Amino acid sequence: GVSAAAFFHLAWARVAAATTGQTHPVFGTVLLGRMDAGDASYRTPGLYINTLPIRVDATQSLVAGLGAVQVQLGELLAHEHAPL
Repeated sequence: GVSAAAFFHLAWARVAAATTGQTHPVFGTVLLGRMDAGDASYRTPGLYINTLPIRVDATQSLVAGLGAVQVQLGELLAHEHAPL
């Protein structure tokens, strides 16, 4: 299956594609930033969030698009520590 995040990212990409005429819209997605920061990060106050770009091929079928977005979101986790 795919996550709700993948579904909503694809939905937003299709809205962006329809309103801008672009077939591969790029937009920012916010990541928690604490996934790979260690156990102490959950006790440390402050923002760890980060915004990273996601590029979606809005011409893909629903199933292919959901799978591609799911993979891309997983790959972005490796970069959630990148500074704004």
